Amino acid sequence: VGCVAANSVVTAGDFLVWLGSDETGFGTVYATSGSVSPQRISNFAIENFLQEQSTIEDATAYSYQDKGHLFYVLNLPSANTTFVYDFVTKMWHERQFFPENSQAIRHRSEMHVVWRKKHLVSDFENGKIYEMSLDILDDNGYNIRRIRRSPHNYGEDKRRLFFNEFT
Repeated sequence: VGCVAANSVVTAGDFLVWLGSDETGFGTVYATSGSVSPQRISNFAIENFLQEQSTIEDATAYSYQDKGHLFYVLNLPSANTTFVYDFVTKMWHERQFFPENSQAIRHRSEMHVVWRKKHLVSDFENGKIYEMSLDILDDNGYNIRRIRRSPHNYGEDKRRLFFNEFT
């Protein structure tokens, strides 16, 4: 198993994680621990997205642990988005920054460090340092949008389900 983007290689807890390729294709995220062979942690949706991009060699990554969850953050500058893997839930989510009246761009964080019990991240564009916390409810003054998507849901009779409210 090879590596597609040198700056995607990070340690996350006991894991070594990277954006890689093998003899069957490219655009797969792998993790390994100790003497265990690399295991695929990306899913079909992530891999489909990665393989449709003109380049993924510019990908960067970092990892961090917060409130019992271990995260691998994969920035894709050319694709203008960020994907995050949670090792506890084994699920992926997307992070983006939404400037007012503008298109979404990749998450602003580029690098991460813990300092005095705070998660600090650097801004990819201007190098500013921000605190990242679940208790902070904005992105440097901009509202954080939270978008929840779900696959199509069908009832037992195969008819679509409609929801008037989501909490």
